[in-house]
Order: sequence, then structure tokens, then C-alpha cells
Amino acid sequence: MDTTIQAVQARVAEVLGPITHPRVGAGLALSEECGEVTKLILEREVYGQQVSEEAIAAELCDVVVCVAELANLYGVDLGAALALKLDDLAKRAPGWAESLGPSLAVARARMDG
Repeated sequence: MDTTIQAVQARVAEVLGPITHPRVGAGLALSEECGEVTKLILEREVYGQQVSEEAIAAELCDVVVCVAELANLYGVDLGAALALKLDDLAKRAPGWAESLGPSLAVARARMDG
């Protein structure tokens, strides 16, 4: 199965076609799915519960589906938009690495073990 972002957008449109949310509903669905990812991370990282990578992956995929649905509803080509965004991040990341890198390294060591 082709999992390029363009293929994902097309497949989401195909699968969800007759049950596509209205735009505001798609935005709310994205928020809901992000909350589910957050809940799993909270359970695993703060409460020490067993949460599998598969469960996290499934919820992250729900987020991707919601993003693809929103992109379709707003006529956004995610492949093109991501290419522009990644180019922008590549230009900005060195400055962030300089200003934030040391504190993020400390935080990762403390929080991620």
C-alpha cells in the first residue's frame, strides 16, 4: 500500500467520502484524536501504566487521518505544503539548536531516561 502523504489524502477521501465531516467537525475530530494521544502519553509517562507502542501508533494514525481529511476539505496538497514547511524548518532549526539544544538535552535526559 502506498503511504505517501498524497496517497494517504486520496485514500482518506475515498474511504470517508460519504461520511466526511463538515469542516468544523473535522477540526473537532482532530482535537479529539490529539486528546487521545495525549491521554495515552499521560498514562504511560506520568501514571506508569502499560501503554503499548501499537496503541500509540493507532492513535497517531487517527491524527494523520484527521489531518488528511481537513486538508482535503480545505483543498490543501499536504505533500507540497510539507515540502515547504520542511524547507522552512531546515533553515530555522540551526538557530533553535543553538538557543534551545542544551536545555532540551537536559530535559530529554531527565524525562526520557
